[in-house]
Amino acid sequence: MERSGDWLDRALSFVGGFIGTFIGLTIGWALLETFTEFRLGLGGSRGAAVTILVAISLAVAIWRARRAGRRSTPPEGRAPPLDDRSPSLERRLASLERHATPPAGGVRPPTAEDRAMAEAMIAGMVEQVRRERELHDGTWPVPLSVRLVPQIPIRDQQAPRSWLGGRPRLPAAIPWPEIDGTPCDFMAQIALADLPAGVWHGSGPRKGWLALFLHPTRYEHRLLFVPELGPARAAPKPQAAQDGWYNPYGLHRNDALQERYLLRALPQWPVDIVPAGEAAQDERTGDDAASSLYGKGFDLADPAHHPFDWPGMLALVDCAVAALETRFGTEIPSPNVLEQQLAGLEARLAAGAPPDEAGRTSQPYTAAQIAEIEHHAAGLRELIPAAAEGRRMGVAALTAVRQIAMDVHEQAGRLPFSPERAEALLTRLRAIHWMHVLRPTATRFETLVLPITVHHRHASLFAWAYHVLHFDMARHAYCRDTASLPAATRAFYEPLWRGLGMKSVPQLGGFPRSHVHQFSPDEHVMVLELPSNELMGWMFGDVDNVVLMMTREQIATSRFAEAGLHVGF
Repeated sequence: MERSGDWLDRALSFVGGFIGTFIGLTIGWALLETFTEFRLGLGGSRGAAVTILVAISLAVAIWRARRAGRRSTPPEGRAPPLDDRSPSLERRLASLERHATPPAGGVRPPTAEDRAMAEAMIAGMVEQVRRERELHDGTWPVPLSVRLVPQIPIRDQQAPRSWLGGRPRLPAAIPWPEIDGTPCDFMAQIALADLPAGVWHGSGPRKGWLALFLHPTRYEHRLLFVPELGPARAAPKPQAAQDGWYNPYGLHRNDALQERYLLRALPQWPVDIVPAGEAAQDERTGDDAASSLYGKGFDLADPAHHPFDWPGMLALVDCAVAALETRFGTEIPSPNVLEQQLAGLEARLAAGAPPDEAGRTSQPYTAAQIAEIEHHAAGLRELIPAAAEGRRMGVAALTAVRQIAMDVHEQAGRLPFSPERAEALLTRLRAIHWMHVLRPTATRFETLVLPITVHHRHASLFAWAYHVLHFDMARHAYCRDTASLPAATRAFYEPLWRGLGMKSVPQLGGFPRSHVHQFSPDEHVMVLELPSNELMGWMFGDVDNVVLMMTREQIATSRFAEAGLHVGF
């Protein structure tokens, strides 16, 4: 029994020493990184740093276990104290005999069982450290996964196998999913027969469809197994303005024009099921086409940006009127701000000193201060007439565009749309110019005189606001019928849409690409990861990902209703 007690002391000391040291070092590490700029990492790998912490903890644990062994063995030549609580004289004698001739060094040699247990503990710890490092460094063997890549150009428009947004195809027996009486938003329907055999570790059905619905404002869902396709079914209600996931490209909350013209629906976009490696290659090579477009600039007179229906024509003229009215529709008081600044500088120069403060006479300006004030005043004398000319041109542009907008609204109610009408409208608008005054400093300025149809990164009038509406109208028209878009518009948008789509491709199987702390590779299967997506027009949280996962047992028995929803970031 004493041998068992001695070994128990050692084991407890070892375990307590390892856990206590590792927790202490980890807390210290976290506090250090929280309150300082220091970051612990070796060769760019935080997994290696964790390995060092584990090694230190193991060393302390072994040292404590050896100390516990020494404490349990009395010094040579001394008998251990008798256990007065034990009524057994034989137990006392056995203890005396065992300790009468202690081994050299006073430490009991480990038994084969001791070695086996220690080796098993160390092997388990090393394996855990290896897995943590592989997860962090991305070297753990990742299960097979596929991605749902939007078709650009669209091929399966009439009968897609899998798609995002639009309308689900549910049998009549399956009601539209609701949560607490609120109809859910349809997000995706995926053909299970098209999944490779190895996805989800080979578990789950390979026939039928998987349909995902989300509550419109809460992180709650319904994941349905659909055995066969039914007719396309419209949602019980359109997406409302307050819906949390509706966030199309370029959306500005409380923008009256966007509320009037943006279509509150998700386009039905057919997708291809592509191995993750191939899709990832496309993701790495795609650039941010939207940022590039904003920086390079464009002219709405280019046929690619022309309206292709009457709603687009109306959106174009309404954007132009709104932007010009914001800038030039309000009377400017006289003298204006620039004239007031110049008068103040001239008064300071005439006085030769700043105004006296209470009880204190100001010192006259130095020569350097006078030179600086004169330089500033000279800049204002040049800027004031330039700003006045810019305002004159802006007011004239507003008057002309108001008349054009009245003509378009009147024609929209009685004439058929034609590309020629769109071209004529852009010709009229491009003939109108405005001036933008750039002021890099208080004393320097530059003027840009541009057609009002031009978007310049330093002089944005209304072209970008119209581009956001044109983008939304074009993607819905493209998904309904690609032939409804002019060739120039398709050629312009397809690369832009491809870049946006590849930045945030949904994924089935494998590991979540975002951080989900509940996910355990040994226990869970990542069913579907749905990232925020500008192409589709949905956003979760602060550009987060919705991750659906199940246990291996749940996926093996196709219990999709039990899938858990988590938010990855």
